[in-house]
Amino acid sequence: MENIQLLIEALEYIEDNLTEPIKTETIADHLHCSKSTIEKLFRYINNISIRDYIIRRRMSRQQELTMWYSASAEMNS
Repeated sequence: MENIQLLIEALEYIEDNLTEPIKTETIADHLHCSKSTIEKLFRYINNISIRDYIIRRRMSRQQELTMWYSASAEMNS
């Protein structure tokens, strides 16, 4: 699989499973590649580890939800 396509599919898998526990091994299995391959590719392209990316995405998603719920609550007041 081409490296960019591999990365796209890894990102899609992460987004689709953001609320679930995600292990690099699971992503690698899903993409039919080694854990080492996806870790190196992810870090090379994104300049961040998969683990750190997932943490940041979860924090960002939580912030989005918090802002949405706050706005929704203000509209209902």
